[in-house]
Amino acid sequence: MTKRTKAILTTVAKFGIVFALVAYVLLSGRLDLDQIKNMQDRTYAMMGAATLLLIPFVGWIRYWVLLRAQGIPLGLFKAFQLQLIGIFFNTLMPGAVGGDVLKAYYVATDEGRDRKPQAVMTVLIDRIIGMMGLFLVLGVAAPLAWSMLSADRKVVTVTVTMTAIYGGVMAFCIFLVIPRFRERRRAWLSERCGGKSVWGKIARGINGMDQGIQEMVTHPWATVFCLGISAVGHIVTITAFYFFGQALGITDVTYRQFAVLAPIALAANAFSFLPMGGAGAGEFFASVVFGGAAGLEPWVGGTVLFMWRLSLYIPAPLGLVWFLTHRQDVKRAQDAAKAGLEETCVESA
Repeated sequence: MTKRTKAILTTVAKFGIVFALVAYVLLSGRLDLDQIKNMQDRTYAMMGAATLLLIPFVGWIRYWVLLRAQGIPLGLFKAFQLQLIGIFFNTLMPGAVGGDVLKAYYVATDEGRDRKPQAVMTVLIDRIIGMMGLFLVLGVAAPLAWSMLSADRKVVTVTVTMTAIYGGVMAFCIFLVIPRFRERRRAWLSERCGGKSVWGKIARGINGMDQGIQEMVTHPWATVFCLGISAVGHIVTITAFYFFGQALGITDVTYRQFAVLAPIALAANAFSFLPMGGAGAGEFFASVVFGGAAGLEPWVGGTVLFMWRLSLYIPAPLGLVWFLTHRQDVKRAQDAAKAGLEETCVESA
C-alpha cells in the first residue's frame, strides 16, 4: 500500500468516525438542533458568537509574540493571515496536516528558514502554553464548584482523567526544564532521533518538547505574556458558553458553574484526533459533563458545544480566501510538514 493510498484511507476512516459520532449524538438526543432553531433569546446567541470572534485575535497575538521571541521577524498582518489559514485547516480541511502544524512549517520555509528548528518548535510551544492556560483556568475554577462536580461518577471520572493527563504533561515539561538530566537526555536523543522506528519517533517527539520547553525558559516574559493571553482566551470561551446557555433558556446554571463545565468539556474535545475539530466527540463529552455535573437534560451540553463549534467556523471562509491566494506557499509548507521533524531533530541535537 502506497503512502498516498494509506493517507486517503486514513482520512476517509476519520471522516467516517466523525459522521458516525454526529449521527449518534443527534439520534441519542445529546445534540438537539430544534433547540437551536427555537432558541428563547437570539440576542444571547449573537453575543456568544461575537465573543468568540476574539479567539482568532488571541491566537494571532500569542503566536506572533512567540515567533518574535524566537527572533523570527514575521509581520503582524502575515501572522493574522496564517492564523486564519490555520483555523480553516483545523475546522474544514481533511488531511494529516493540521492548521497549527501548517503554520509552523509555513514560517519555517519562509521568514523562519534561517531558524527552521525554532520555527517548527513554535507550534509545540504554542500548544503547551495553550494547555497550561486551560489547566490554570480549570485549576482555579474546579475547587470552587467541586461539590457540583463530585455529584456524578461519570463527571468525576472525566475530571480526574483530564486532570491526570494535563497534569502529567505539565509534570513532564517541568522535568525537561531540570538541567541535571539534560545532558544524558540529549545523548539519548542524538543516538535515536534520526531513526524510523517507534523509538525514533518517540525521540523526535521528546526532542521537540525539550526544545520547546528550553525556548520557553529562555524567554520568560514572552512565555508569561502568552500564558496570560491564553487564559484570557479560555475566559472568552467560557463567556461564550454562558451566553449560548442563556440563549437556550439554561438560566439555572451560573457563570461560575460554566467556568468549570466548559473547560472540562473542551479539555476532552482537545484530545480528539478527528478532523473538523472533533465534531461529534466533543458534543458527546459535553453532554456527559453538563448532564452529570449540573443535572441538565442530555441535549444541553452537546447543543451548547455545537453552537460554540459553529461560531468558530465563522472566520474560516476568510482563511480559505488567503489559502487560495497563497496556495503554492501552503503546498510547500504541507510537503515540509509531511516530511516530519527529522531534519529539525538533526539540526537541533
